[in-house]
Amino acid sequence: MTKTLIILLVVVPMSLGGFWLVFSPPGKILLSQIEETVSWGPDKANLISLLYVRRDNLTGRIHGEVYPIALAKNGEYREASITTFDDKHPLITQSTRLDKFKQFHIYDHGMEKGTFNVTEKSESDYQCVRVLVGTGPTTSLSPSILRFDPMDARVSSFHSFQGGRGKIVDTSMVYYLATSRKGEKSNFDVEKNYDLATLEQIKKSLKSIAQAKLAQHDTTYGEEVERLPIKMEEFRLFDLNGDGNPEAMGQFSMKIRKKVSYSGSAEKRVETELISLMLWLKPALFNGRDQVLLELKADLAEGSWGKGYDLIEVADFDGDGIGEVLFKSSGWEVTAFHIYSLKNGKLEKVFSGAGYGC
Repeated sequence: MTKTLIILLVVVPMSLGGFWLVFSPPGKILLSQIEETVSWGPDKANLISLLYVRRDNLTGRIHGEVYPIALAKNGEYREASITTFDDKHPLITQSTRLDKFKQFHIYDHGMEKGTFNVTEKSESDYQCVRVLVGTGPTTSLSPSILRFDPMDARVSSFHSFQGGRGKIVDTSMVYYLATSRKGEKSNFDVEKNYDLATLEQIKKSLKSIAQAKLAQHDTTYGEEVERLPIKMEEFRLFDLNGDGNPEAMGQFSMKIRKKVSYSGSAEKRVETELISLMLWLKPALFNGRDQVLLELKADLAEGSWGKGYDLIEVADFDGDGIGEVLFKSSGWEVTAFHIYSLKNGKLEKVFSGAGYGC
């Protein structure tokens, strides 16, 4: 009697293009596929994504696309994006979370703004990377988020003339949080619960700590510079764990003024942004003492790669009733996403990835 040994050669896509060839004993890959489908399916896990709403400014056509970031379940997070730098091999044929996760809840500052249904998979360009996304109509979304306010930091525009194809590209884009599951609680913002005097006291504490931290930053760079007062760009107040002692967030920037001169012109002083600081604090007003939960600093000086961190949304990603924080970090030609969770008196990073860039 002849026995046949079956060996499976599995092709697994890498997150940034190319493939790994995985040598698998019989039965192992099947068990892995079953575990992935059952334990991390739509009824068990939450697919955390961004909804990018794109508008063709020439035709007025608007469409949405879901950009997967991470899959969350019971405090565990897995990478969910599929990207490539390779122009020759299509992503559209690859298996993806978007084959199973079809409906998403859309949030803007903690408020649900409708649902978005993925009708098909597509490939979309994000800088030098092609990303597998889920596209669909925007008819189920609130009209309030189908605006492209140039003052909104989430809004970006792209204009180009593609001479080779004789095509003019003029698009605007805005993004929002999209999750496949609704958390037990969606809005953790408690700023409206406090009077102006209390809020000003919290801002004062944030600014005092920010000034102390930014004062340590070297601003000489071998040139005569003038340090300008730090500026609070954004303030938010949340109660992440519902204990009645809120967490405060302050986004700060610091600029310097320096002398510059160009050939054939007189010397003049110009301002340039030097550093960005995002600070999270448990204020003394509620906690007995100021407790720093997180500081994210980005050097914005000339020649650096950082552009700072942006708060995307606070939401209950893993269904435990506690708010997690989703950030986007931006640099020169690189973007990534990060999720932080409140643990042991700190905001700790639980996920980082799903990036794109050149």
